[in-house]
Amino acid sequence: MRKSVTEIIEDQGYEGVVIFEAPDYTEAFLGVTDCNRAVYDFELMVKHLCDKEQLTRMEAIEVIEFDTIRSLSYQHNSPLILYRLEA
Repeated sequence: MRKSVTEIIEDQGYEGVVIFEAPDYTEAFLGVTDCNRAVYDFELMVKHLCDKEQLTRMEAIEVIEFDTIRSLSYQHNSPLILYRLEA
């Protein structure tokens, strides 16, 4: 069983890292920056909601854009979301 994001961060000795909690997007967690900010993969966040919440891709994107991304500016050291670019 995969560890929770909190366990992963604590095991590595990081403190004060703000993470997503509801939903936790564990499968989308990539790591922590040098300034203690959690990093998540957008596509894996979408996949998480589709798999765990049985949402369509478009519904998952809406949830992330409106419920998650819009709240980031209100948090100090909010998580970063990585958008993969196709080359």
